[in-house]
Amino acid sequence: MRFIFILLFIFQSPVFLFSNIPETLILNEGFSKEFFSVAPKALIAEDKTNKLEFYEIRKNSLDTTNSFKLLGEENANLGFTSSSFWIKFIIKNGDAYTKKFLLETARPLTNIAQLYIVYKNGLTVENKSGDGIPFGQRQVSHRKILFPVQFRAGEELTFYLHLQSDGEVISLPIKLWEPEKMMKKDYDEQYLFGLYYGILLFVIIIYSFFYFALKEKSFLYYVLYVFFLFFLQLSLDGLAFQYLWPNQVWWANHIVVMSATLTAIFVLLYAQSFLKIKENLRGFNSVFNIFIALCFICLSLTFCAGKLYSLSFPLTNFLSLMSGFLVLITILASMKNKKKVSWFFTLAFVSLISGAIIFILSNLNVVPVTFFTEHSLKFGSAVEIIFLSLSMANKYREIQRENEKLIREQNIVLEKKVSERTAEVVKQKEIIEEKNKDILDSIHYAKRIQRALLASDLMLKRNLSEYFVLYQPKDIVSGDFYWAQETNGKFLLSVCDCTGHGVPGAFMSLLNISFLNEVTAEKKISQPDLILNHVRESIINALNTEGNEESKDGMDSIICCFDFNNLTLEAACANNPLWIVRSANGKDESGMSISFYEIKPDKMPVGKHVNDKNSFTLHKYNLQKGDSIYIFSDGYPDQFGGPKGKKFKYAQLEKLLLTIQEKSMEEQKEILNKTINNWRGSLEQVDDICIIGLRM
Repeated sequence: MRFIFILLFIFQSPVFLFSNIPETLILNEGFSKEFFSVAPKALIAEDKTNKLEFYEIRKNSLDTTNSFKLLGEENANLGFTSSSFWIKFIIKNGDAYTKKFLLETARPLTNIAQLYIVYKNGLTVENKSGDGIPFGQRQVSHRKILFPVQFRAGEELTFYLHLQSDGEVISLPIKLWEPEKMMKKDYDEQYLFGLYYGILLFVIIIYSFFYFALKEKSFLYYVLYVFFLFFLQLSLDGLAFQYLWPNQVWWANHIVVMSATLTAIFVLLYAQSFLKIKENLRGFNSVFNIFIALCFICLSLTFCAGKLYSLSFPLTNFLSLMSGFLVLITILASMKNKKKVSWFFTLAFVSLISGAIIFILSNLNVVPVTFFTEHSLKFGSAVEIIFLSLSMANKYREIQRENEKLIREQNIVLEKKVSERTAEVVKQKEIIEEKNKDILDSIHYAKRIQRALLASDLMLKRNLSEYFVLYQPKDIVSGDFYWAQETNGKFLLSVCDCTGHGVPGAFMSLLNISFLNEVTAEKKISQPDLILNHVRESIINALNTEGNEESKDGMDSIICCFDFNNLTLEAACANNPLWIVRSANGKDESGMSISFYEIKPDKMPVGKHVNDKNSFTLHKYNLQKGDSIYIFSDGYPDQFGGPKGKKFKYAQLEKLLLTIQEKSMEEQKEILNKTINNWRGSLEQVDDICIIGLRM
């Protein structure tokens, strides 16, 4: 019947079938649909050699077998192909004003998509798209293949569209969208995609925790299956190329078939483990192993080129479909053998296979390409993931019940052993408490020594009109310290973070304070970069002695040199930045005008490092009255806490400081202290905290 229909169509439309001049599509104000469909009036020609260039096509260099023919469908499917296709169409603006459109065509996976626009005066403009070029070279930065098109009043343009794939399916919607309508449709699609990808990410995260908690292989295979399904769908939608690897053309071309093959592999391994096929259905287990081996062979083809690579596309589609059927048949066989199988698990694979059949049949051009058929695998897999998650939740409860039974049995044995060991533990506890008291007394004495070596309040008040010091050691003694010195008519101020914290950090802080005093008080050096260079040399000489060649101990540091008479600041930073807040541009929520400056640090510590031959950078800065300067270690931004137990981070610290600029320095200290304590909550302090703020 299809052949008869084609013959009738040929005899009824001889002009369009063999003419090289397509019927002109006229755009006019009266058109009411969302888009103009160009495809039914376009002509198409196949170039199996992939050698014809545009100028040859334009001069009609095609032979009779490859001549232009009427496309005739709104969304034609050219199937799995490695050929080039040239599509020709003519569009005229039937209205008396300029119109702008977006031309949508092909699937996001199409390697080459070139649009040639020929004007009446012979001028030709070429636009490029497809995942065969870096994403940034597209004229329209969008996951789909879109081209900008503009018509002047009454203008008629001839278009040549060149499409080529490396074996993937090529579909041929050719739609002219008004930009606003296109964006609205895309917004609706993105909303659905967001729900779908959100479900997948949620499943990956939750069941990863289940796997790490239970060490059950089926959970691992399930997570990996959903993980590669996530990347498969992300690549099919063009989102992976747009956001994850926009410049990795080879990877963008190959990730689709790779992720599809890995999805099939892990769904087979998951079903094999979940259904315990090796123990319950040995014959089926061999079939599963054969299918997994075939999938690995198909995966190896993705690293080839030419026909072998092109073969991987239909082979992957076939194996994926057959794998789904295999799992479904295995479920029925398990039920027949009176093995318990979750109904959620069964319904999940029925949903997946239904979606996969429709998706693959559309790839094979058996069913028409529509939004539903194009995304049927997405719909089917979404329902499947929901059912599988319910099935895995049941499995988790079963494992928990088994574990609880085992724990009860073990508790009986443990209680007996505990009662026998209690007396011994009590005695050891008393010994430990006595030793712990001696150690703590020594550490508290060391704390008094360390505090005495920090910059004194007297010196700070003598040089700074308004300031605060927020100093919170993680342990009794600290690896962070703040230091100040008056030399050469200038005031030196520093915050340093030594390697380690607690007692080891305190030892390093005492050593580094002595080096700083030696360089500034004895050698009279006041330039911050030279101070850090000399201290680094002293640290290396002191610690990297014979038998300790690989010592990496040292410190991160910020050293400021203030000339209050000239209002200048010189600074050197090792790994930690220096921040300046000034009354300037913009306004914060209180109406106060502020601007923010950061002196970026050298990415090396004051100590042994691969770059320890490089000198530290000297930064010079002219200050103004009212400027606020902040120097700090990484303990505050690195503190874990908040509702999700994450780091406080530098960006949040910056935002906090900007919002409290109208406060006095003492009030700022109280706010910073309260904020970090609330953020930390019941969590342990992870590092020493030291922040100094001062206002000129």
